[in-house]
Amino acid sequence: MTECHECQRDGAGVVRVTYTSGETEELRLCTRCTGEYRKGGFVSSVSEHAPTHE
Repeated sequence: MTECHECQRDGAGVVRVTYTSGETEELRLCTRCTGEYRKGGFVSSVSEHAPTHE
């Protein structure tokens, strides 16, 4: 299984994250962390910039 970048749980899928700086990155996130991201959650271990809600 693939580990989530944020919480280290198994079962993560690839999600394209877009930061307020305009940078994008593909991360492996579980469904819980993906949901948090879509609600505006902060992907803390990747950047000091909050992701956008696209």
